[in-house]
Amino acid sequence: MIVYTNDLSSADAPMKDNHTFVGTFTMTRPVPLSSDASTSVPLHPLPPSISPLTVENVLWANTVLAAGSAIGFVIYTGSETRAVMNTSHPETKVGLLDLEINKLAKVSFESF
Repeated sequence: MIVYTNDLSSADAPMKDNHTFVGTFTMTRPVPLSSDASTSVPLHPLPPSISPLTVENVLWANTVLAAGSAIGFVIYTGSETRAVMNTSHPETKVGLLDLEINKLAKVSFESF
């Protein structure tokens, strides 16, 4: 189910550190409805409720909820996710024997 609200979330820029997350969730509160329509006193909106978001509020990709339910929102997608940022391409491993043979091959072709 998708719900549209006027609430606001903010988070720090994407980073590789999986143990740190700083953000806030600001929930706007609607103007309370007056129970008595004959009153002419204007009702003012309530101040917004600001809640901090930390790494304890994060569900990582492929998380399975064992029990209960959760309501959430997506902050990072695509190449900004920490799973993608922490994925690095391994360097090609070359043995010492291969390096020595390559060096000898270069020296033997330079002499021609």
